Amino acid sequence: MALTEKLQMVLTLDSKDAVKGFESVGKAADRELKRTTSNIDKVGAGMRKAGAAMLTIGGIAAVGLWKAGEAASDLAEAANVTGLISGSCIRKTRRSSTPFFSSLHSSSSWRAVRKPKASR
Repeated sequence: MALTEKLQMVLTLDSKDAVKGFESVGKAADRELKRTTSNIDKVGAGMRKAGAAMLTIGGIAAVGLWKAGEAASDLAEAANVTGLISGSCIRKTRRSSTPFFSSLHSSSSWRAVRKPKASR
């Protein structure tokens, strides 16, 4: 004699509750999507502002560097001209003063004016 048992499970589902559950999940997803989109839009606006500020600062820095380069070039040119002029004057002064200082150095009056060396 074999004993057989039969297990039967009866499921009854109410589709209205399932639809309500799916709708609440959908609404929650929509809310989170809107919140995330809003946050992403805020980040994007901040990045645009930062990018515009960086471009402005970069432009100002480029203009400043350009002006500094021009000023350095002008300074170098002025120094060169000054060197040429003063070099010419120095050479002329040396040529004309060499005989004078040579004669002054060899004269006895120059030796009398010099201070004696300090003894140790």
